[in-house]
Amino acid sequence: MGNYSPCTDIKSADHAIRRRFEALEIGRLTGLTPSQCRIMGFIMDNGDKPVYQKDIEAEFNIRRSTATRLLQAMEHKNLIMREPEENDGRLKRIRLTNKAMERSREVLDRISCIERQLVEGITAEEMKVLHSVCQRIRQNAERTGGDK
Repeated sequence: MGNYSPCTDIKSADHAIRRRFEALEIGRLTGLTPSQCRIMGFIMDNGDKPVYQKDIEAEFNIRRSTATRLLQAMEHKNLIMREPEENDGRLKRIRLTNKAMERSREVLDRISCIERQLVEGITAEEMKVLHSVCQRIRQNAERTGGDK
């Protein structure tokens, strides 16, 4: 492929996906940022499994300071609550509030619809390859100095 630049394709796809999500106007309708929506979805997807700040940092590949700011804003909006663990008061389990649960259902339905549209015509095998390649690119970026 000669001078192929995967970064250009990744940026272009990211931009198109962001535009598609922005068109939903989830933020205007719910008062939530895209990051807050993703965090709420992650907490919901974990069901009864405890979620801690470190899990959010790892899942979204973000710095501790970024996670702290996001979670503080969500706490301020009464979307999450942090509860100390019984065995270790230093650990704070993150739970969605009833208010967040109500908003999450609508938001997640909209997001799921877009995600289904984005992968139309892509086979399960192609999805596995995409996932693998994206994971390797992220690992290479981190290994070569890409910071969280």
